Amino acid sequence: MAESQNAVVIEDDPDIRELIREVLEQAGFTVLTAGTGADGIALIEAHDPLVTTLDVSLPGMDGFETARRLRAFSNTYIVMLTARAE
Repeated sequence: MAESQNAVVIEDDPDIRELIREVLEQAGFTVLTAGTGADGIALIEAHDPLVTTLDVSLPGMDGFETARRLRAFSNTYIVMLTARAE
């Protein structure tokens, strides 16, 4: 198989991160997870995922800045997600 079947989930909420991980695993992906943008970038550099889900509202480096940094070296598909209580 030419393309990686890895996926990276970058999400600070553990419950949402676990839900996304389960869905992607059921779809056949090997899933790696991170709770911060910096940790997610490191995973993407190391594993070259086909797809990355990225929370918009991450603490510290937000999802938009994380996406900008990812695009400097990766062509992973990025799915931006957000959930707001307010």
